[in-house]
Amino acid sequence: MKKRKKQTEVFCPYCGRRAVLRPITYVVGENRRIFDPDQKVYVCSAYPACNAYVAASKKI
Repeated sequence: MKKRKKQTEVFCPYCGRRAVLRPITYVVGENRRIFDPDQKVYVCSAYPACNAYVAASKKI
């Protein structure tokens, strides 16, 4: 049986709220084709009032 890795909680450095993992299209919109649609970003849970987000990378 595989052990599940514990997810690290991410918090917004500006307002302190929890950040949630979303697809990049959540921030840039569907019409932006220059981004990989599978790309994920951590977005502040207060978005768009708090306009903070950061790209997430896959662990290898």
